[in-house]
Amino acid sequence: MGRLDSLRWGITFLQTDTNVSWEDREVLMVMATQMYLRKERTRRVNLETFEGRISTKGKYELLVTFYGQRFDAEGDTEEGKANLRFLVTEKIRAGSN
Repeated sequence: MGRLDSLRWGITFLQTDTNVSWEDREVLMVMATQMYLRKERTRRVNLETFEGRISTKGKYELLVTFYGQRFDAEGDTEEGKANLRFLVTEKIRAGSN
């Protein structure tokens, strides 16, 4: 009898604000992905160029052919307000050995 294995992978899309540094954008994208995996609804964020929060209402959206949960980051930067949007999608493929 074979053992069932699954392959779990995902993609996170980012619509960004240029007032946030590249490094902080990357950190925010990782945080949104972690929140998806941990089923978190909101998280406070205090980074080098961004201070605010990431949150989700649990809604799913379609981006071309990708369907995923939407997360929004809203906060302050040295240049003013910043808004970022993330779409986190996950695929699981069951297989067998």
